[in-house]
Amino acid sequence: MGAKKKVLITGAAGLVGGILRLHWGDRYQFRLADICTVEDLGRVYADQHKLSCICVRLTNPSFRQDGDWDPDSLMSTTSRRDCAQIFGRCVDVEDVDFAIVNGISGHRRPRLDLEISRQVVGYVPQDGTAFPKTRG
Repeated sequence: MGAKKKVLITGAAGLVGGILRLHWGDRYQFRLADICTVEDLGRVYADQHKLSCICVRLTNPSFRQDGDWDPDSLMSTTSRRDCAQIFGRCVDVEDVDFAIVNGISGHRRPRLDLEISRQVVGYVPQDGTAFPKTRG
């Protein structure tokens, strides 16, 4: 196995880091930082140092497909599975110098738009209020 990839996480970093470790084990090293600083620095480093930087604006990673939710409510949550997927897509995508994408599950009424996430990293949510409820 080659060198570990490094992933920088902002926002709800403690919870997100735990979710990613559950899905990916010890494949990556995680670092935490302030979101505005990271987005600004990411753009500078991408331009000046040819570093690929994709910033994820992640919503609350607490959505449960088997949870108690109203499909017509305005939603700003992400499932753990979708959280792991969008970060995985960001790590694996090629030929992106800099981007800011939204991390949210597939809701009927999402607070954030997913189109840029679909276009840039190929993210397609697997959970959300746009999908049928599952039994717990």
